[in-house]
Amino acid sequence: MAYSSIITNSYVRIDQEPASVGHRVLARTIDSLLLFAYVLLISVLCGIYINLTEKKEIDLVLAIMIVVCFLPALCYSLLWEVFNRGQSPGKRFAGIRVVMRDGSTPSFSAYLLRWVMLIIDLYMSCIGLIPMILTRNNQRFGDLAGGTLVVKENDFRGIQLIFHELRHLTEDYHPIFPQAEHLSLEQMNLIAETLSDKTNKRSQRIHQLALQARSFLKI
Repeated sequence: MAYSSIITNSYVRIDQEPASVGHRVLARTIDSLLLFAYVLLISVLCGIYINLTEKKEIDLVLAIMIVVCFLPALCYSLLWEVFNRGQSPGKRFAGIRVVMRDGSTPSFSAYLLRWVMLIIDLYMSCIGLIPMILTRNNQRFGDLAGGTLVVKENDFRGIQLIFHELRHLTEDYHPIFPQAEHLSLEQMNLIAETLSDKTNKRSQRIHQLALQARSFLKI
């Protein structure tokens, strides 16, 4: 599986793995089954109501029931993704989630574009599968229009952790030493441990580490 690299506003590179076509089809299948079950239940309840209600009351009340009960079904994907941070029940089961290309949470307009494009992606499935197969990040037409990706849940949690750690940085922040992106996680942990040293050798250790860092990063 190819990884998609993004650069945040804080100049941090993040690699995220797009959800496979198989995972996306699985999620859509589960959502479709849940949606079918919901519509079937509402239809049965409406049928029972029709049988128990006098004919003169059917038109107005039944119209209201249809609008109130079937509108959530029509907006199933949109409502779940907006209020559950890009994850429907099917996506949750498949372990995937919708994010923006930079890893952030999509805006309402992005979710809306994805939902509108379902007319092509879902109801014209043969056409909708083409971009998912051909694009590097397995994006459907709705993703391309909204600037979104569907990624593995584990990657999403990692991305959110990075954003949480960098939330104190402003949008106009520029790193003093951009070479630091070449440091490994072990090297960064060593620097953090050295800076938090409480012993009387702290200054000596920091000096030695600074010399090594300057040499390694060519500062």
